[in-house]
Amino acid sequence: MALPRPAFPPVTQADRDLFNPFTNVEAPEDGGGPFRIGELSRRSGVAVGTIKFYLREGLVPVGEPTAKTQALYTVAHLRRLRLVRVLAEVGGLSIAQIREVIEVLDAGGDLPGELAQLVSYSIDATRSNGSRSREGNDAAAWAQAREATDAFVGRLGFEVDPDAPSRTALADALHALRTLRIAQDPLIFTEHARLAYELAEFEMGVIDPVTDRSAAVEAVAVGSVVFGAAFMALRAMAQEHEARRRIDQDPAAERIGEER
Repeated sequence: MALPRPAFPPVTQADRDLFNPFTNVEAPEDGGGPFRIGELSRRSGVAVGTIKFYLREGLVPVGEPTAKTQALYTVAHLRRLRLVRVLAEVGGLSIAQIREVIEVLDAGGDLPGELAQLVSYSIDATRSNGSRSREGNDAAAWAQAREATDAFVGRLGFEVDPDAPSRTALADALHALRTLRIAQDPLIFTEHARLAYELAEFEMGVIDPVTDRSAAVEAVAVGSVVFGAAFMALRAMAQEHEARRRIDQDPAAERIGEER
């Protein structure tokens, strides 16, 4: 029996409000405090030694000193520690890259949207191959891919900064396809662009435009890392399912199975 297409439950506005990941509402168990580093470790799931390392690196603000080697921490420390853990363990960011995100998070005087953009760029830059050296013909070929990519983005009507790491990443992808002789024109990404924009509409639609600065940049960091990882995982599952479904529908595959 052939596998069916997956059935996706409808998502209503009420569902979006209920499962909005960017509300930054603290869980009941996060209440109370201040608490010592052992309790901070228990609540966050991060080892005490790792917390001390994050403190030394400036990724988590220091607590309120109570003695020479003791301090008290608050829910704000817990929230920051959880964010750092996600960036490190799920996003795979290095300490230096996490520090860039944290510096943007702690910066003041900018609009939430501008800060959110900086956080997004610092994360996207870690996934780009833009820093790798290109020489000779490869450099010229990549430059042509970048020019074609910029033209494609312009035709789509995307308003994207000229220095956005995502432009470099897309140019890398087109350059790879050209090297493999798979495709020459960035139009091959059109369907991916359409689906990506629909997903972006959904994700950005649940963010309150008047969210405070800290929540806005944390939302982008979490969205880029966690939901990005979830999307890649779901895409891999979908490809496996569709491959199995198409094989089940292929009469030739059925004949091969019967001959065996």
